[in-house]
Amino acid sequence: MGKTTDYFKDWITTKVTYDKKSSMDGVGNITYASDTVDCYIQGMQIRVVNDKGEDITSSQQLYLNGNGKTTKNKWFVTSINFGDRFKLDNVYRPVKSIDKFRDEDGVIDLVVVYL
Repeated sequence: MGKTTDYFKDWITTKVTYDKKSSMDGVGNITYASDTVDCYIQGMQIRVVNDKGEDITSSQQLYLNGNGKTTKNKWFVTSINFGDRFKLDNVYRPVKSIDKFRDEDGVIDLVVVYL
């Protein structure tokens, strides 16, 4: 058996803009730090559970190498969290849900982000 990303590494080639939530001022204005990340994009309607425990619909999923970094090596992919956003087709999409899959050694190997 290999690592999960061994099966996907040839597909994880699309660059998307990733905006990490970096701060929020006293009135709720959010500041983002931007970078790009390699991923595989899938478009499919999937029901997922968000950070509030609600069932919601995701229309796009991003598959990311779990031990990868963003293009400028600012952040590890595993640091993606709710409140962050991705820019696809010139539209900012918030992170609705996240799944992190571990390999047989317990290391996060694949990250699926639901938009």
